[in-house]
Amino acid sequence: MKSGAILMAGMLALMATPGAAQSLAQAPVPKGIPNTWIDIMGAPQEMQDRLIGQRRDIRFTLAVGATGRPTGCTHNGSDALGRDVGALTCEQAMRRARFTPAADAAGNPVAGQWSGRAVWCYGDSCLHR
Repeated sequence: MKSGAILMAGMLALMATPGAAQSLAQAPVPKGIPNTWIDIMGAPQEMQDRLIGQRRDIRFTLAVGATGRPTGCTHNGSDALGRDVGALTCEQAMRRARFTPAADAAGNPVAGQWSGRAVWCYGDSCLHR
């Protein structure tokens, strides 16, 4: 790790979106604090080094099963670094995220989706929007 470097991998919840073919009474609700799911210190050193002076804004969507555990993840990373950071975002969110599952009109747990955003930066790129 570089001495004195600013490290940041913040995550902000954007919205919860219902499953495509279902009418949900309630979308999945995160348990705990979503900002704790993503952590730059969990990134390999090589990726941290690639992020120096860079910033990647990764939007991702978790498929959430009726048990409240993620079952899949997609992201919008488009360039090489964005794809790598997006994959790490999904990996960390899949491992750490837990939800109160979505519910149908009868209150039964059903699958749904939850979308969020992770901002990855390292060094001075964290200071500028």
